[in-house]
Amino acid sequence: MNYKTMSIKSYAISFILLYIFVFLISSVIAFVDIKALQDDISQNNAHNGKAELIETIENLVNNYKEETVKFSHWDEVRQQLNNPEFYHYWQTHRLFNSNTLPNYVREVSIYDEYGDALSSGKSGTLPNKINCDNVTAYFTISNYKPMLVTFSPIYKDNDDEDVLGYVAFKSEVLPQLSRITQFNHLQSHSIKALVSKKHTIETQDFIDYLSYKIQLDNESILIFQQVNHVFFRNTIILVLFALFFYFLMSRFLSRPLRQVSTYIDTLKNQSTLENCDEICEELDIQFHITELEKVKYSLSKYQRKLKTVYTNLDEKNQELWEMAHHDALTGALNRRAFEEHWNSISELFSESHCHISLIIFDINNFKSINDTYGHPIGDIVLKKFSCALQKVLRKGEKIYRIGGDEFATTLYNCPPEDAMKIAHHCQQAIGNISFIKQGIKEPVRSSIGVAHNDTANPNSITNLLWQADIAVYAAKKPGQSHVVTYSDELKNISNTVLSSKINDIVFNAIEQGNNITMFYQPIINLSNGRPDYYEALLRIKNNNKIILPNKVFQLTEARKLDYELDTAIFKKIADDLKRGVIPLHSGVSINVSGPSIINPKIVDQLAIFIPFLKHFKIILEITETSLITNINHATENITQLKESGFLIALDDFGSGYSSISYLSSMPVDIVKFDITLIKQLEDEKQCSIISHLAKMIMETDHLLVAEGIETEEIKEKIKHLGFNYAQGYFYGKPSPTIK
Repeated sequence: MNYKTMSIKSYAISFILLYIFVFLISSVIAFVDIKALQDDISQNNAHNGKAELIETIENLVNNYKEETVKFSHWDEVRQQLNNPEFYHYWQTHRLFNSNTLPNYVREVSIYDEYGDALSSGKSGTLPNKINCDNVTAYFTISNYKPMLVTFSPIYKDNDDEDVLGYVAFKSEVLPQLSRITQFNHLQSHSIKALVSKKHTIETQDFIDYLSYKIQLDNESILIFQQVNHVFFRNTIILVLFALFFYFLMSRFLSRPLRQVSTYIDTLKNQSTLENCDEICEELDIQFHITELEKVKYSLSKYQRKLKTVYTNLDEKNQELWEMAHHDALTGALNRRAFEEHWNSISELFSESHCHISLIIFDINNFKSINDTYGHPIGDIVLKKFSCALQKVLRKGEKIYRIGGDEFATTLYNCPPEDAMKIAHHCQQAIGNISFIKQGIKEPVRSSIGVAHNDTANPNSITNLLWQADIAVYAAKKPGQSHVVTYSDELKNISNTVLSSKINDIVFNAIEQGNNITMFYQPIINLSNGRPDYYEALLRIKNNNKIILPNKVFQLTEARKLDYELDTAIFKKIADDLKRGVIPLHSGVSINVSGPSIINPKIVDQLAIFIPFLKHFKIILEITETSLITNINHATENITQLKESGFLIALDDFGSGYSSISYLSSMPVDIVKFDITLIKQLEDEKQCSIISHLAKMIMETDHLLVAEGIETEEIKEKIKHLGFNYAQGYFYGKPSPTIK
């Protein structure tokens, strides 16, 4: 049948062009309307607000002048001019207790007819001498606090002709502005001085030294109403268009695609693929898109070919799996197969009470056999060894070659006593192997290590590997049985293997805080080139040597002591802050491990830094590559710490696989780009990617720190990209002292 069709591309272009056109027209109209209203109202409010403030200042000056004149008529004021001997006593004990002065007056001074203050040399901020020919009011600012100074002549007998002297008031300004006027265009509480200090300001110029905020009025409300109207109108249009678009896509795209899917499923279930046309008619499949029509008539041909290809691929995949998981020499499963097998055991049986045993076999003196009789003979030994072990094992249990001369097997639902019997049977089978034809006269022996899980503790299965290794190590010792089961008595051997001296030093540092030294590396503010704060880095001393941090962290992670180590570090940094190691008004950046940030006690532990937040900036660095198993709990702790005044930094950004996820889910202030990203800036293509990434993060109001800066070239690149801070050997190496 012939159907009238149209390509998907044609549909898509038509719908997209129509959508873009409607959206652009609506957005432009809304933008023009809103912009015009905003500009008009902003200009009008600014003009009215300034005029209102100028009028209020003029009224305030006039009121203060009137109060100054009124005060000059007080008889006691004239008495001070006539008899200034007791002026200081009057000013100190009588003046401010007489209820004559307004409550906003903070300072009063009386001058004689020549302009000299009666209290010259006494404490006060009013001038000791004034110019009698120019005693106009003026403003002064001190510590961002404006004051108005007003003057009035003091006349003899109020005849307004014979001047005895002058009186000056120094009065508060800002508290009185809102009292004398109810502002309509300004927010009265927002009026503040712009400068901290200014001696003399003319009254007409005083407004230039003030900042204030405009108060929203009815015109502003009108803007919001207009905005809501515009967006509501646009939303209705877009919703209607979306419904229409949905209808078109459902009718001409979604439905045909579903038919294609049904057609493919039917083809897969057919035993023969010769009747594709009959299937189409039976399912009533009619496509209105040219490309889908072509697909329909091509699927049967492809299906036949694919079926043949899939059959071949399955066979090849099985062969490849066998090759990848089996040892070519012995036919036993290899180490890769063992690791996959062991991982599956750890997941399946971690919460099970089933008995599980791990047995590791090690051929004694195998290197000597190879060196003495040659590698071909050594290969025969390995083959016979593997074959003998496999014959002893129970049905379903397999032997793995995990090393050159090491084999392993796992036993399920096997109590320890039965596992030991199997191990001894394996030892006996190995002893019965004859190598006379190969010319080997001495017996070939093996060391066997056995480890059992603790059924009362399902998590103990994770320890079986190293326990079996230790048991093999013990079995190799002279005087020991060649079959050894791991027990607590073998822990001393484990400690010896894992360098007990370093363990003791690290454990002592965690428990007692001994030998911990913090090194500090500067983090530079790129805007001024000066250190803004310092990152605290752990060092543990071993006599005159330093134990490398990676060894310390490997040990603490293996023993799950991350939180305890962090606690010891926190105490040491707090002690350094008390001793003044870190400069005042700078800051310190503290690394917090993944297990620590989700610990319920972490907020209480970090509370020791709260007293220092007044004088130091304290940043908590959460390592992006650390395993945070409970992101919700971590976010709760971080939120509490931010509310206490700490800053949060996401460390090693870009080195893990969840960077953007962490940024969106955790309240982070600072993002530290990992050194691996910074080094890639030398590549032009990578630099472009990192530039866009940095720009995206900065647009979300995060501060950026670049780690690993070692050259002038890299420094200039990160400055150009907009990074706020930088850290690296170019600026300074970690040191126990800060210069």
